[in-house]
Amino acid sequence: MPIGTVNTDPVRYELKSLEGAWIDLKPMSHGMTLARREISTKQAMRNIGGKQDDAEMAIELAQRAATQYEYRNCIVDHNIEEEIKGKAGEDSVIKKLDFKKPETLDKLDPRVGDEIDQLIEDLNKFEVGEADGSGN
Repeated sequence: MPIGTVNTDPVRYELKSLEGAWIDLKPMSHGMTLARREISTKQAMRNIGGKQDDAEMAIELAQRAATQYEYRNCIVDHNIEEEIKGKAGEDSVIKKLDFKKPETLDKLDPRVGDEIDQLIEDLNKFEVGEADGSGN
């Protein structure tokens, strides 16, 4: 009988936007995809106040919430670090980025973030005919 569950084995990607960086991603299940859509919809509905500016802000917040969800749930491991500058006379500290924390998005180089976003999207895209290779 055909297996109808998602394979959550991580897939490693070498990042083009950051030399030497890699990231392990796992695909979302159908339930996770639905939860992501729900987060986007709830965030947008919660913030729409009838004005154009409010609607635009709601869409931006919904995109951010959806991205945070994807990063928390799809990124299994990586080697991307940040440098935390020490105070005067103190050494800097290098530590691994924590993609489970929403504030990490505010530190992330946009080129790296855009590449990760695209990898997550590509990993979770499904086209009709893809499973059997028929294209129909």
